[in-house]
Order: sequence, then C-alpha cells, then structure tokens
Amino acid sequence: ETWVSHNLAMIPEVAKECKRRGLKFGVYAMCYLTMSKQQVAGYEYARDIKDGELYDTRAISLRDPKRAHDVARLLKSWSRMPGVDYVGLDYIRNALGGYELAEQFFAEMPGVAPPEEWPRMSEEQRIMWFARKKIARRDKALVDAWQWWRAHKVALIVRQIKREVGEDFPLWAFTLTWDKGWHHGQDPVMMNDAGIDADALMLYEATKEQFDAMIGD
Repeated sequence: ETWVSHNLAMIPEVAKECKRRGLKFGVYAMCYLTMSKQQVAGYEYARDIKDGELYDTRAISLRDPKRAHDVARLLKSWSRMPGVDYVGLDYIRNALGGYELAEQFFAEMPGVAPPEEWPRMSEEQRIMWFARKKIARRDKALVDAWQWWRAHKVALIVRQIKREVGEDFPLWAFTLTWDKGWHHGQDPVMMNDAGIDADALMLYEATKEQFDAMIGD
C-alpha cells in the first residue's frame, strides 16, 4: 500500500486532543523518500551509483508524475479533517542519487551540454556518465547547474501539490540548510515562489552557539 495506514487512523484522535488543549495541529507526509524496505508498486524510483553499478534507492524519482498527485490527495484529505490546521511536506527531494534525471536535465537546463557521444549512448550509459561526472565534482559549473535545476523541479512539484491541496490551506515544507539547501536540490526562495506558506529550515546538526547565532540572524 502507498501509506502506512495504522498511522493515519491516529490523526483525527490527536487532532481532537490538540483542539481540547488549545493547540494548533499540523500533519506532514514523507514524500519522496519511503520508509518501506520494499519498493511500493506503481512508482519509478531514483537511481544512484555504488561500486560502479546502478541501483534503485529508497526514494521515488522526482520525475514520477503519480507521486506528486498521490501526496496532494493525501494532504487534501487531511485538510478536510476537523482540527487539522496545517499540512506539510518532508523529503520533497531525492535523498540520494536522482541520476535518472540526467537526460531531462540536459534537455531543459540552459548553458550545459552532454558529451558528443551522448546520442550513441544507452539510457544506462547516460546515467552512469552523468553520475560519475557529478560525483567527481571537478566540473563546478555543471554541479551548480544541476543543483539549480533540481531545486527548480522540486519547486514545480510543490506548486502542483499546493494547487491540488488548495491555495487557501496552509502548507509548509522542510528544507535542509547545508549551503542553503542547494546540495539537496532545494532552495528557500524557490519554495516561497512555489506557494509554501512556511519554509521550516532544518538546523538539527548545529551546536547551541551556532543555533543561537542563526536564530539571531
């Protein structure tokens, strides 16, 4: 099944208790990284490279059109529950890899070009070439373009989810903060442009001194 159903039954109960205590209540979904040890049927999974071999990660691919719709449908059902004040998104990115997006990246991103032998490569060869090129991190312009393009793709997914959930219902997203989220295919400005009402910056690896300084800033 798409979602861990025994968690879902608790939501109305917790919402009711929060309301009794005068608390606002929000619920969020794990979007693209799945906790399942087995792949959920009907989705395309993100691909990464290890020991020179491609493998499927636990994250659903950002190019899978079904996933964004399924997430939006889940959030919309929560938004209609009495006592639910906010809905949110977590792992609105590929946790690892995502190199199956290489062909789309080159087709859409200005200023970057694949190698001359690209038309003669198979899909797997293209993914392998791009993964090695990105992991090596010698071509900094390519890496920067990849991070920008992936963040833009995430923002378009968020825009779709916001539209399907409803423009008026409060929606938040978690954003990792290493180098402004760029290393993970996220960007706070793009998130806001996409319609996020609150971008929750994740600062959990900061020391107390660093945390206090960031809150001050």
